[in-house]
Amino acid sequence: MMLMKGNRQWFQWIRLNRKSVLVTFLVSYLIIFLIPVALGIVFYLRTETAIEEQAGKTNQAMLEQIREMLDGHLKEVEQLMLQVALNPKVKEFVNRMSSSSSLTALEYVELKETLRSIKTSSRFIYDFYLYFLDDGIIVTPSTKSDDTVFYEHYFSYPGLSFTDWKLRLHTGYQYLRYFPSEAINKEDERIRMLTVQQTLPIEEKAHPHTTLVILIDEQIIRDLFKNMEYANSGNIFIVDEKGQIIVSSGGTVPQQAEEMLDRYRKGSYSYYDPSRREEMILSHAQSGRTTWYYISAIPKSAYTSKIQTIKNWALWIVSLSFIIGFYAILYMSKRQYHPVKQLMAALPQIKFASGDNEYSLIQKKLENVLHEEKKMHRLLQSHAPLIKANFLTRLLHGQIDDKSLDSAALESLDIIGNEGLFAVSVIGIDDIFAFDDRNSEESWALARFIITNISLDLIRTRHRGDAVDIDKNRLALLINLSTRSEGEAFEELKRISENIHSFLRIRFKMGMTIGVGRVYPVLPQIHDSYREALKALDFKIIEGSNTIIHYSELTPAAPLYYYPLELETQLVNLVKSGNMERTEQLIDGLIETNFRNQTLSPAMSKYLFFDLIGTLIKVMDMFNIKPGLVWDSDRLDPIRLYAECGTSSRMKEELIRAYSEVCRYLKSDRRPSTFQQVRQIEEFIQKRFGEGDLSLISIGEAFAMNPNYVSSFFKKHTGQNLVDYIAKIRVQEAKNLLQTTSLTVTQIAEKVGYANDVGFARMFKKLEGITPGKYRELQSAKCSCDI
Repeated sequence: MMLMKGNRQWFQWIRLNRKSVLVTFLVSYLIIFLIPVALGIVFYLRTETAIEEQAGKTNQAMLEQIREMLDGHLKEVEQLMLQVALNPKVKEFVNRMSSSSSLTALEYVELKETLRSIKTSSRFIYDFYLYFLDDGIIVTPSTKSDDTVFYEHYFSYPGLSFTDWKLRLHTGYQYLRYFPSEAINKEDERIRMLTVQQTLPIEEKAHPHTTLVILIDEQIIRDLFKNMEYANSGNIFIVDEKGQIIVSSGGTVPQQAEEMLDRYRKGSYSYYDPSRREEMILSHAQSGRTTWYYISAIPKSAYTSKIQTIKNWALWIVSLSFIIGFYAILYMSKRQYHPVKQLMAALPQIKFASGDNEYSLIQKKLENVLHEEKKMHRLLQSHAPLIKANFLTRLLHGQIDDKSLDSAALESLDIIGNEGLFAVSVIGIDDIFAFDDRNSEESWALARFIITNISLDLIRTRHRGDAVDIDKNRLALLINLSTRSEGEAFEELKRISENIHSFLRIRFKMGMTIGVGRVYPVLPQIHDSYREALKALDFKIIEGSNTIIHYSELTPAAPLYYYPLELETQLVNLVKSGNMERTEQLIDGLIETNFRNQTLSPAMSKYLFFDLIGTLIKVMDMFNIKPGLVWDSDRLDPIRLYAECGTSSRMKEELIRAYSEVCRYLKSDRRPSTFQQVRQIEEFIQKRFGEGDLSLISIGEAFAMNPNYVSSFFKKHTGQNLVDYIAKIRVQEAKNLLQTTSLTVTQIAEKVGYANDVGFARMFKKLEGITPGKYRELQSAKCSCDI
């Protein structure tokens, strides 16, 4: 009674002082109390779902184990297929059979011995055999027979007629095609097996002649299912991407399997099974080696008994928490309000405004102070990276006076110190294609970010350093070396550069060239080291890309390059005569003289490249050769070519390629028997257009020409594309056969050199405007009208 009376007095006081902080305490504690109560209610309501999900996860884990074991067995199937397909003896016999050559009895014995040596000891693989499609011969590791005897006495399919069985083996190209489990009669025994078919040779897709058949014992798979099935009365089955059941442990029909797979893909983990008249929990896993799906359906009744117990406990806990929490709120509110009450008594001059309480006045004063402080801090933080980058850029360009380089200013910007020795390394990013092939601004920004962070981490293990972006593919490293010895400092720079270069090249596959300036004793001279690093980087064309170039190790460059007038005249004469071998030797000698026997400056190397390109252009002008023959377009841009070369070796490759194209053109253009050779090519095509392997490569080999050159040569002298000419000859012959014979379109396609009737029909319609079948109908109708 006393407790209830005291509580009534508290409630009356609260009603009269609703703006007091005590009310805030009560509301706060109430909210804090309601959070766990609400969580408890949610837990109470979510118990059943949580257990369902946990059951699903448990079954999912067991399914994953089954998937891993089955994927391991499927790998054995693939390994057996590769052992058979890649065995030299098997390949020899298969190729002979595909060329319509029969094997002798002794060779069949040798083939059986070969298959017996390959035969796996895996229990998963029951047996395998080779079926030669054209001859109807089947060879196993133990026997050889024709397909009729084999079907009747060795392996027969009760649900598949002999004709259907043969048709399935003849169904075009197949790569490890798995068929659903089916009963097979082996002698007097009936076994359920999975059939796997693979056409041989693997690379022959147009006209396969042999099929490798592998038989898998279904019982091995069902034994794996038992490890999961014994704990519940569910059902496990394997389906392919079409919803077709491969193996099942129960009586699920295909429609249910497809429905369950569709439900799982849409995020539904349960369904109602009308045959069991209860809810089923679904679990699903996808094979890593095939397109199979592993699905288990577990009855919901297997775990509902646990749910009710947990629900009861949750209800008791929530109810007890509510009662205890209510009285705890009242006690804690009184306890916490006492010091606030004393504080307010010590501040009698504070006046309450509308809506204020004891805390609000103190809070407003503190918030004003903290707000101003945070505003100033955020402003400085937001501009700090820009301020620092601007300062470093100006420092590298020598635009900072000595007064701005005191220790306090450097420390405020978190920049390298003012003691020790100083140097700059400039990193030129040559290639990020292996790291990120998109070549976008985002890719380059990410590359610079990675290089900056890794470089600074490696520098700061012993020294101090900062980095600043210079360009899209360049950044500068400012290094403050802790040593005072210039010799030690140089060795440290070499170590740092090599570590950065090797780590980024190995870990991130980035190609880069690093230019390193000399060491200076004071910070204001760091811009001198920066200029030296840029000059060292320019020597990439001499030293090559993906290198580290120290300015202090560069030798004085030669003032001029070597390319006298007599050598230019000799080079022009060699190109005009089409002598590519001598032309290449002369260019090699020029490169060797200018880049190996002396140090040429980057500027001089650029002038040499322009001079050699100019010589080539003179020859092209003499013979009215358009730049499009040598380069991608008729508009020549030497500066772009020089930038793309990058190094002397690439420069040499580009020069030799360009000179080779002109030499080849001039040499071919001077052949006296051009007309005769064109005629020979036409006769060659007219004789062999019916061969399926007729191509630019085979024509080039027949006439000792490059495939690309024979195409351009034919077009230049006939005005038509070589591939189009072959197609016209083939279509013309096909039109004749369509009019004069009763051959099918597929047979005619093979006769005129097409691998299948699809490609033939597409080309026929392209040239004639109608399909082959329609053309035959029109010709037949025309003949009838004439009669």
